[in-house]
Amino acid sequence: MYKAVIFSICLLVFSSCTSQEVLFKPTEFSEQLKSELNKNVIDVRTQDEFAEGIIEGAKNIDWNSSSFEVAMEKLDKTTPLFLYCLSGGRSSNAMKKAKEMGFKKIYGLEGGLMAWRAENLSLLSTSSMKKSGLTLSEYEVFFKGKSKKVLIDFYAEWCMPCQKMKPFLKKIEKTMSDDVEVVRINADENPELCKTLGVKGLPYLLIYVNDQIEWSRLGYASEEELVKLLKK
Repeated sequence: MYKAVIFSICLLVFSSCTSQEVLFKPTEFSEQLKSELNKNVIDVRTQDEFAEGIIEGAKNIDWNSSSFEVAMEKLDKTTPLFLYCLSGGRSSNAMKKAKEMGFKKIYGLEGGLMAWRAENLSLLSTSSMKKSGLTLSEYEVFFKGKSKKVLIDFYAEWCMPCQKMKPFLKKIEKTMSDDVEVVRINADENPELCKTLGVKGLPYLLIYVNDQIEWSRLGYASEEELVKLLKK
């Protein structure tokens, strides 16, 4: 009996010293936000991205800022911490850093705001002057009525796989110009279009032939694979 009591006490102490990390899907993340009375909701995107729309109650601490850790240290580490970015990459890194820093309850948004928008969950506008980007009709101009194949690449400047693909996409655009058009669309500048098309992560690639989607891919694709697909 005595040993059981000691074990229980040790387990309680150990649990209080460890971090709880949970990655929630958008609807679950939303419900968890509602269930916590006291919380810190941190948008780890850039200030420009933050101005495009946020989850209610969010504060901006840019993951890529040199002052990220300093700003995080000012937060109460016992208060539940909710982290999100555009597609989940930066917030995932921020979750790891928060654990290292000693935060006790850490919640991440799987798929980021792209997944959040795809579920039609609400965002607060922080700037009525911010342009929402291309409309669906403007987007369709890129591929409708085209005799060539059209490769569309949804990307972001902060997305490492996107940047890795950039040089050979330019190469494809130049060397296959007789048969292929390449269109690159910045996802950060086109949040409503991404929501409409169901773009839930980056890079997101589509190949249109005769006004129809022939192929699509969420994630990195090699130069060899793309060239092979475009030559079919």
